[in-house]
Amino acid sequence: ELRNSESVPRSPISPTGRRLFESACSGCHGMNGEGGDGPALNNAVLLGNATDDYLIATITRGRRGTSMPAFAEASPVHPSLAPEEIESVAAYIRSWQVPIGGRQ
Repeated sequence: ELRNSESVPRSPISPTGRRLFESACSGCHGMNGEGGDGPALNNAVLLGNATDDYLIATITRGRRGTSMPAFAEASPVHPSLAPEEIESVAAYIRSWQVPIGGRQ
């Protein structure tokens, strides 16, 4: 079941999450999550359905059959991210979600 969870608390945008996203993710997902080689992450449908745990697991383990790498381990093209860094990136992605019936 994919529903929004509270495992990553909504808080002001983390400078660390933004910095990590810009350096590790924006090359494929765009600076503002608009997509590119990778899918758009600044997407109401995705953010409304994907749990925080799903976002964290995807960043941690990657997505088999896609170009999305696992960031829990370093590779020749990217460094590894610590669990708290992955959570920070997930929180930054979540910050794009507009609350139901509201504005961001």
